[in-house]
Amino acid sequence: MTNETKPELTEEFKPENAAGPRSETEATPKSEASAEPKKMLTKQRKKWLVAAVVVLIVIGLGVAVWQRFGRVDKNKGLAGGNGRIESVEIDVSAKAPGRVKDILVHEGELVTAGQVVALMDTEVLGAEHRQAEAQLKQAESGVETARSQLVQRGSEKEAALALVG
Repeated sequence: MTNETKPELTEEFKPENAAGPRSETEATPKSEASAEPKKMLTKQRKKWLVAAVVVLIVIGLGVAVWQRFGRVDKNKGLAGGNGRIESVEIDVSAKAPGRVKDILVHEGELVTAGQVVALMDTEVLGAEHRQAEAQLKQAESGVETARSQLVQRGSEKEAALALVG
């Protein structure tokens, strides 16, 4: 290795000085003031390194404590286990066909017997009901018309019998 790659040392410890100085500039030792800042810088770097390691350890411990004790358990109150779950499949259907207007429960929610779970769109059923009522009134007026015609025919019969008699 050459001197260029070695760290800089004071003149008294360089291997070239063992045989004696080669020039006047090499013969003068470097002042200790220039060597001290490098030592202080090294000490300062060590202090920063120790401080950084301490901070990282404190952060690591803080994260570990938070992981262990600080989390909110979302599954609190739920039991877990292995096994087979058997259930009965229930088909739900409406008494009359139609469209669903609104669903009042969410999937997986528990329901009780008789609880309304959905509302049907009843506009079509209402229109059919009004149509049936109109047909009923039409039939009733048809019956009244038939009765009045029956009465009229009865009076025509009596008039014809009176004419013959």
